[in-house]
Amino acid sequence: MYTQIKGLVKITVIAKNGIRKRIKKNNKIAKKTFNLMDILNRIDTYRVILKIIAEANESLVLISPYVKLNNELKKCFVNCKAKNKTLIFREQINYDDYKFLQSVGFSLVRNFDLHSKIYLNHNEILFSSMNLYDYSITNNLESSVLLQQNEVKESSLKVIQEILKNIRK
Repeated sequence: MYTQIKGLVKITVIAKNGIRKRIKKNNKIAKKTFNLMDILNRIDTYRVILKIIAEANESLVLISPYVKLNNELKKCFVNCKAKNKTLIFREQINYDDYKFLQSVGFSLVRNFDLHSKIYLNHNEILFSSMNLYDYSITNNLESSVLLQQNEVKESSLKVIQEILKNIRK
């Protein structure tokens, strides 16, 4: 739950002990203020992932520990015009998905320490809880934060580059 307050967003934590609870307006459970940004739900997160893939023309980096592709993702990958495509994953990908990703030009990198879910092209960066996994896309409670790369501070870009560098090892 969030409300806009003079350019800021007040976010009320609605989970306690792993149980979602309905919160009344005046309830005082862990409130914290963050800068305004796009916070997306599961459906919007998936739509943005598809958009990031579709609009990639220079490079595309997808970081997801778990990967199980649906037909919509496969169609999007086939039509992706990115020159450099990388998928970084942790758990074994089924053989058909692995061969498919290779056939559409992906460099596949396995990292056993991976937990991050980051999707980016030349223009946008999505930090997400969603894996590229069919079950996650259709069932899980997911959220993400979308940033335009021109809105990201230079120091933050260096942090992202460092994450990518360490993941690829």
